[in-house]
Amino acid sequence: MQRAAVALVVLCALVGVVAHTDADDGRDSARRRQQMSAVCDAVAPVRDGRVVSEEVDIPGLLQGTTLHVGLTLEPPYIVYERAGGQVVGYSGYIIDILEEVKRRGGFEIVLHALDESKIADGTESYTALLVRELASGQWNVLASQWLETAQRRSLGALFGRRINDASGYVVAPRVNAQVGPSTKEKLKLFFKPFSGEVWATICCFLIVQAVVMFLMDPQRVRLAAELDDSDRRAIMDGRADDDADDFDGDGEDAPEGPFDSVADLPRTRAGGAERPRPAAAASLRGNHILERQGTARIAGLAAHNSRRRILAANAHAGSKVACAEDLEAEKPRASTAAVPVGRPHRLRREARMRGLAVLHSVYEQLSHFTMSADASITPVSWIARGQNLLWSFIVMLTISAYTANLATFLIVRSQPAQGITGVSDLLARRIPTCVPLNSALGGYIQERYRSLNVVRTTYLAGIDDIVAGKCRAIILPLFDAQGYLAKPPGCDFELRGQPLVDLGGAFTYSTDPASCGPGVMVVVDALITELSEEGYLEELWATYVQSECANGEDGADEESLTLSMENFFGPFLIYGCGTALFLAATAITRMLSVRSGA
Repeated sequence: MQRAAVALVVLCALVGVVAHTDADDGRDSARRRQQMSAVCDAVAPVRDGRVVSEEVDIPGLLQGTTLHVGLTLEPPYIVYERAGGQVVGYSGYIIDILEEVKRRGGFEIVLHALDESKIADGTESYTALLVRELASGQWNVLASQWLETAQRRSLGALFGRRINDASGYVVAPRVNAQVGPSTKEKLKLFFKPFSGEVWATICCFLIVQAVVMFLMDPQRVRLAAELDDSDRRAIMDGRADDDADDFDGDGEDAPEGPFDSVADLPRTRAGGAERPRPAAAASLRGNHILERQGTARIAGLAAHNSRRRILAANAHAGSKVACAEDLEAEKPRASTAAVPVGRPHRLRREARMRGLAVLHSVYEQLSHFTMSADASITPVSWIARGQNLLWSFIVMLTISAYTANLATFLIVRSQPAQGITGVSDLLARRIPTCVPLNSALGGYIQERYRSLNVVRTTYLAGIDDIVAGKCRAIILPLFDAQGYLAKPPGCDFELRGQPLVDLGGAFTYSTDPASCGPGVMVVVDALITELSEEGYLEELWATYVQSECANGEDGADEESLTLSMENFFGPFLIYGCGTALFLAATAITRMLSVRSGA
């Protein structure tokens, strides 16, 4: 019983709240109907927008009445001031005009924010919103800067006196200003001199040339690969001896072997002078490749320790018996670690050497492009020399073409971008153009210029999309463009060409006689005309478009030809990343070497 009583009390309270709310809504509706009726009575001397008597004081007809005005968010012309998610105030250019019109007309205004949620969702256009609100009959005036179009007039909208020029204009970057490129674009700049097909062809030719040189001159590149492999293993094992680089033989001056100890190996000429290296020799740590055949005599350079150096010297001197004995002594014994011998091991080693030889050949051909120390290579075979000359010619032409094109790209990049003269350039060059498709101007542009390369944007986005680089031009109403270009980031943009369409922004009224729209329009237009004749509108508008941009001379100056750090961002970034990668690889290699040595 007690629970039922509590439930009954709660139910009565809810019914009372609902009834009270309905009563409040009913009182508000009745009050609004009464105010609307008072407005209609006030403008009774004006029928269908025409004055019945010349003695009527039109600006004072609405004195003592209250107008209900619907608004849309339109910064900086109409700005909502919010608190706790609710609109508590309004400001902006349109609000200033309404306040002055109210003061001069002697009436009150009640401002209402229209429901624009469907516009934000993209499910409704401003034209649909306008028609819906006019049909509701709740407003005496829709006081945003509504664009006057034939479509809206045919739908029952009545436009008053123009408040400003809303003609569509092309807005594009200034001739002496550029929108900063992204990091990706900076990196791509140094690949632009050649197309993707050319870069792919160069890579293919590089591999083909490396294989061809390996086939034409196998001994040289294979020996270089063996030396590189020997040197690498010697360093990794910690057994490389600097004396290995000091042993040379040229066939004529080489002393007879065999040698029994390291002390017997020839090091210098008589008198202590260092023995000069023969033309057919190459240092283990040098960057030069053998220039003539000498595989048998230079094999000693690959020795890792004193014993192997003795073997190499004996082989060089032709001491086959000693070499055979020493090789027999070098065979693995049961007490030592097993070393792989036989045909499988030899085949694996030969395959590894071939791979190293091909890789070394690729490195040689790449050295031609980078102009490194290894670029001056003389093959052994005359056929290979002819092929090398042909490759060098191709490399010279490629580098010359790349350098010339890259210089052109850098100069063009440092100079001002080619200007856009108007909508004809947008159409002819298929320039990406931002168009606010949810506005009346956007719909007209899309219908009129069907071949325009349109990038969809919204009216409230303003110039954000062109600043972000999503498009290279944008079409805006003149009054919007003037406001955006007066302060950063719009300082780097300007109007281009002639107006695309003659439009004006004005207050809107309903043609329904029950709303008294035509009569209200006559009174409000009379007051706005007074403001215009006195220069009030011009002075007020000037405060909203007052330039905040730094003054600068138009046109490119000498400094625009100077290549800045921004122009070389790409190669500097590649160099830094590559250097960091190679340093990391070096550190890892040394750590592995220390661990293996331990």
